[in-house]
Amino acid sequence: MDVKETCMGFYNKACRFTESGDFEEAAVNIRHALEEILKEFIRRHAPEHIYDDSFKQIEALKQTGLFTESKINIFHNLRILGNRGGHVDSSNNITKQEWVLDGATVIYGSASELRATLDYDFAEEKQFSYKNLTMD
Repeated sequence: MDVKETCMGFYNKACRFTESGDFEEAAVNIRHALEEILKEFIRRHAPEHIYDDSFKQIEALKQTGLFTESKINIFHNLRILGNRGGHVDSSNNITKQEWVLDGATVIYGSASELRATLDYDFAEEKQFSYKNLTMD
């Protein structure tokens, strides 16, 4: 199975989990898709930066210049969304306590809008062609 098929599998699982109300599992599957994407881009464009840490991988890809700042931000948002510390609150919002904010809880997204958010992000990504990019 190639990376695209693997990622679509995770995305489709995330959509099914979202529709069934299991938002934590949806977020984890989105994180898995992101990890596959990061591994592939690191392998192709920055093999000297193979890390187990998604944050470091995203920052390494940022340095390649392949991605706009808004795409890097999307990667970080998806990474945060899927963090194991993420959970669904009583209002079905995806939240996480952030140590950088002295433990304050941040809402990363309304669970009811997760599908629309992901559809938008993937549609934006489809419009950009990586085919002819070089490391220069």
